[in-house]
Parts: sequence; structure tokens; C-alpha cells
Amino acid sequence: MPTYDRDYDREYEGDYDTEGQEDARLKGGRAADRAFAASLPSAVQVQNSITMGDVSGSTGESYITLMKGAWQENKRRMVIILSVALVLAVVSISLALSIDRKPAPSVAQSAVSAPVATSVEPSTETTNDSAPTVTEDQFANKQCVGNTLTHLEPLKVNQYLCSKVNNYLFGLDAQGNLIWANQDSNFIHKIFQASNPDYYQVDHFLLGSHGKFEVKDAIDQTMWEKQQIYGNNVKPMHQNNQSLPYLSIHTDGVVVLKWYNETTGRLEEHNIQKIYPGVVWGEL
Repeated sequence: MPTYDRDYDREYEGDYDTEGQEDARLKGGRAADRAFAASLPSAVQVQNSITMGDVSGSTGESYITLMKGAWQENKRRMVIILSVALVLAVVSISLALSIDRKPAPSVAQSAVSAPVATSVEPSTETTNDSAPTVTEDQFANKQCVGNTLTHLEPLKVNQYLCSKVNNYLFGLDAQGNLIWANQDSNFIHKIFQASNPDYYQVDHFLLGSHGKFEVKDAIDQTMWEKQQIYGNNVKPMHQNNQSLPYLSIHTDGVVVLKWYNETTGRLEEHNIQKIYPGVVWGEL
């Protein structure tokens, strides 16, 4: 029969007591940890304390220092911005007051400042292609000889072919220039321009027997001439009681050369702007 080992039993009991004591210590430590954690403030409480200004210790001091630094850094910029805004406000108010106090222009001032209408026609007068404005008294002493001019019939200074209506002119002006003019629109075109002092010598304009334009002096010397493109095909003759060739100015201002064409056996009538090279001043 086995014997009872008293020493073994004591050792077992000692081990059992040791395990129970260890559990008790662990439970006590966990309870102490929970109590310590419960005593600490939550993260939300810390954030609210900082937001409401309830700061203390190193965290609060760092926050205040940061805010002071930001204010010092931006203080100069804020001062400049506020100063500029104040100046702009003062300028705007001053302008508004000056506009309100400005007196309305008088009727006389309005009349002086109003733009003056000018002629739409060109006003240069230096070359044959120029279109100077007709002066008020330029045709004061003009003499109209009719609306036709037969060949070899002289047209003197200040004499013109005149349209029956609309004040179109073709002839020599007072300065000896061969011109076409529209008095209604104050426009002239110089076909031949007499240079100083040549205009003192200009005596008359002549349509030659073969349709040539000629400007001559008092002793019948040619100072300028322009031949039409048909040359000697234009010949002098009488047809239906008419002496050909001759010039005519129409009521619309068109100046034509009328002549008899032996090749075709019929009368021809051509706008002088089409048959005299360089003699062009408007629509053909």
C-alpha cells in the first residue's frame, strides 16, 4: 500500500498559493490602469480648452507665441492695404464731388465746339490728277459759250462749255488751267495745269481738226497737247449740217468727242476719259 508523502503535498499547496497571488496582483494592476486612464482629460476636452482660451503649461504658451508671430509678420501688409484703400476712397469721393459741381456748357460754347462739316471731294491742287476745292469767287467771271465746241474754235481764258443743268464746266480757268468742274459739289479736276509764270502766257484752248487737245499762247504756239487714241481716223467734215469733230458736255457732266468714222460710215461719240490717255477724273 502506497505511503503518504507529506513533503510533496506541502510543495503542491505552495505552488497553488503562488498562482492565486499572481492572479490577484494582475487584477489589481488592471484596476489601477483603468482608474488612471479615467482620471485623464479626453482629446476633445483638450481641443475645447485650447479653443476657448483655457490653456496652460507648455501647450498654451506655444499657441500664444505662434499667434503673436503671425500678427507681427502680417501687421505691415495690413497697414499698407488699409492705407491704399483709404487713399482710393478719398480720390473717388473727390472725383464725384467735382463732377457734381461742374457747370453745364453754355449754348455759345456748344456751338464753338461742334464739328464743322467739310466737303467730301479731295482738295489737293498740285498735279493734273488733283481735285482741289472750288473757291467761292473762282468762277465769278466765267463766260459760258454753250454746251458744244467745234474744232478750230478757240476757247479763251475764263470761257467754258457749260451743261444745261447741274453746273458742270469744261474750259480754261482764270489761271490758264484746262479743267473739268462740278460747281454743285465744289470739285474741279485739272487736265492741264499752267505752272508759274506760264499761266500769264496761256491764251486759249483748241480742239484740232483731228481731235487733238491743244493749249496755245497768244502767238498760237502750242504749250500743251493731248491726242486721242484714234489718231488721223478722226477727220474734219460736215455731216447733217454739223461741223465735225466737236466737243459736247452732257447734263450729267460727261464730255464727249463726236466725229464721223469713214470705216464704219457712221457718227461716233466717245467719252473723252476713254479716248484721251491720262484724262480721267471720275467714273467712266
